[in-house]
Amino acid sequence: MCKMITVMILWTLPLPAISQSVSSRYRPGTIMDIRAHLAGPGKNALPRTHDISLKVDGTLYVVLYTQRPGTISPGYRTGLDLLVLVGRYTITFNHKLGPSRELPILSCTTISDATRQYHLHRKQGRLQTHV
Repeated sequence: MCKMITVMILWTLPLPAISQSVSSRYRPGTIMDIRAHLAGPGKNALPRTHDISLKVDGTLYVVLYTQRPGTISPGYRTGLDLLVLVGRYTITFNHKLGPSRELPILSCTTISDATRQYHLHRKQGRLQTHV
C-alpha cells in the first residue's frame, strides 16, 4: 500500500510543471505610449496613474502603472526597450536597480504586419510622407 501511494505521488509531481501554459522567460519589449489613466467617462485622470502601451513580440499590451512617491514620471520613458515577463493577467517589468514590478494588463491587441512594417520604417528613418 505504501509503495502504491509513493508511485502515485511521484506520477503527480510533474503535472503542475507540464500544465503551465505561460512562458517563464523574459522577452524584450518597447514602451510605445504613455497616457494618464482616466477613472471613467467624464471623470478626471487619476493622479500618478498611467496607461502604458508596450509592444512585445507582435502584440501591443496596455498595462496600468501607478507611480511610486519620489520616482521620475514615466512620461520620459517612451521608446525605452526593456525586459518583460508576460503572464496571463499581468506583465512583470525587470528592474536592474530595484525589485521587479508586476502590472495588470488592461488590454492586448495583435499588431498586423502592415503596422509592424510602418513602425520598422519609421524607426529606421525610411518613412516617406507625402504632403
